[in-house]
Amino acid sequence: SGSFRKVSGTGSIDGKHIKWSYWREWWNGNQLENSFGGKAWLDKP
Repeated sequence: SGSFRKVSGTGSIDGKHIKWSYWREWWNGNQLENSFGGKAWLDKP
């Protein structure tokens, strides 16, 4: 069976720094992106 792992990181869109976080499902060693709990937000200074 699969399990969920929370993945997060940083990036930039249109020159704005953002942090992102979402849940990714791991199934039999393969990474399957799952939209559940997916979100992104602007990084506050």
